[in-house]
Amino acid sequence: MVDAVRCLLVATHRQQRLTAPLPSLFSSLQQHRKPLLSALGLALLGVAMFVSVVRGPRDSFDQKTWLEANSMEAEIKCLRGRMVRHLREHVLRSGMGRNAVIALLGPADATRDGDMAYGLGYCSSPAAGSSLILHFDRDGLLTHTSLVGM
Repeated sequence: MVDAVRCLLVATHRQQRLTAPLPSLFSSLQQHRKPLLSALGLALLGVAMFVSVVRGPRDSFDQKTWLEANSMEAEIKCLRGRMVRHLREHVLRSGMGRNAVIALLGPADATRDGDMAYGLGYCSSPAAGSSLILHFDRDGLLTHTSLVGM
């Protein structure tokens, strides 16, 4: 009987020793649950934004929508950003004059050194806006475009 009790005590001790790290792991996770959930939520939000904007559906360029997309709601929805691929690949052409571009896209949101910038909205993150930059030569002809923040 003493041997049976001793075996039971040894087995119980071994079981406690083997399972002791698990409760401490769970209590550690319990303590850090809110920061971990916040980090996980931000990561999922980032992935969702990337998928919806970068890999999501694209819109064809629509001049009316482009010109009207100057509200905060349009910037949050990235309306211009959703059209920019089609605009760059099918509408804007090297050699287009500055006046033709302005007639198509409206006045630029900003200009610098002859280049024109159009805000696209918050397409890649809620903290930073994206822009389409149109580069012109000395004669005012479009040479190429670039994207900032996408």
